[in-house]
Amino acid sequence: MLEIKVAEDREKYFEELSKFGLDEDLTLVVESYDKGEVNGYGFYHLEGDSVSIDYIESYQDLILFDGIVRSILFKAMLSGIDKAVFSDVQLGKFQMLGFVQNNYKTLDSIGDFLSKCKSCGK
Repeated sequence: MLEIKVAEDREKYFEELSKFGLDEDLTLVVESYDKGEVNGYGFYHLEGDSVSIDYIESYQDLILFDGIVRSILFKAMLSGIDKAVFSDVQLGKFQMLGFVQNNYKTLDSIGDFLSKCKSCGK
């Protein structure tokens, strides 16, 4: 069963955070688990009234990439945040999966976006 939860040991990601120029004190990390093993992760941070999604590692699995992003968006929404900004590093994937449109790198309403997910209500 796939689970996505807050990383317990963020220190193991500090070198990679540094590579992307991300602040290890401000960057939050989620990990994806399948059968008890980490199979992906995501870096994000909160900035004012929005969540910035900095990097997703899904090892070329687009469905997992999508799931990690949606988990971060949902977590942000539960914290009262309704806007998202996506990094330029993976902007093509965010656009391809429908998170951003018209070459922008933002999502103006997380709530509206998640409510339109056809399989979310199942």
